[in-house]
Amino acid sequence: MEELLGIGEVAEDVGWIDEGEDGLGCLLEGEGDGQADESLWDEDPDLPDDAGMPQKPDDFGRRMIAGEPVEEGPIIQKAEASCALDIEQEVLKHLGFDVDSTALENLAVQQGWYDPEEGTLSENVGMILEAHGVEVERRWDWTLTELLDALESGEEVIVALDAEEVRNPQRGPGGAPLEKIDQGHAVWVASIDLDDNGNISLVLKDPGNPKGSDLNANVSDFLNAWADFGNFAVVTRNSGANDTSGLSAADSAGKEEI
Repeated sequence: MEELLGIGEVAEDVGWIDEGEDGLGCLLEGEGDGQADESLWDEDPDLPDDAGMPQKPDDFGRRMIAGEPVEEGPIIQKAEASCALDIEQEVLKHLGFDVDSTALENLAVQQGWYDPEEGTLSENVGMILEAHGVEVERRWDWTLTELLDALESGEEVIVALDAEEVRNPQRGPGGAPLEKIDQGHAVWVASIDLDDNGNISLVLKDPGNPKGSDLNANVSDFLNAWADFGNFAVVTRNSGANDTSGLSAADSAGKEEI
C-alpha cells in the first residue's frame, strides 16, 4: 500500500503549520500491517496498568537509560514534505559528514527516494545514509527493547510514526492513548529515559514540531503513534566505524557509485 497520508505547510519560524484533521504528514505509507508487535519488549508480556507496557527485570532502571542528547541545534523542516530528508541530513552531520542540503535533495530526487510534493516512502528512509556508506537495518516490527539496545550501542535510530499522537496526544477513559487521524512523519530517536518516579519517555528530534525540534514523548503515546506505521524503524549499524574525516557528500555518494 502506497497511500499519501497528507502534507502540512511550512512556517518560516517553526517549519510546520498544523492545518487540522486532514491527515497531514510527510511520509507515504508503505507496506506493513500497521499493528504493534504483540510483545512491546522481548520478554515479560504482562502489561502493568500504569505504564501500558511490559515490566522489565531487575536491571530495568539501568537499561532504561539509553542514547544521549544530540548536540546539533534545532532541526527545521525545510519543506512541507521533507521530514525524512532533513533528518537524514542531520544524522549524517552528527556522524561527521560534510553535507550540502541541496546536493542531498538532488540525489534523493534523482534516485526516486524523495518526492518534493509528496514526501518519502517509509521503505526509502535511510537510502541517503546508505549512499554515504552508512550501513543501516530497515524493517517493520521492531520492539522497544531493540531500539533500546541500538541506542546503548551508539547507533542512530529513525522511526516512522503518527506525528499528531506524540505532539498532541489525547487519552481516553483509564488513560489509554486515543487514535487520531494518521499524520505520517519521521523522527530521530535521541534517547529513552527513566525518571525518578519510574516514568519512561523518549526524546525525539522532530523537525516539524511547532514547539521546537526536541520533543519529549511519553512511552505509551510513542508506542501508540509508532504502531500506526507497523513499528517501522531504520537503525544504523556500526555507525561509529565510519571514517568520514574530510569526506564531502559528493565524495561519499560517488564512492558508492549511486
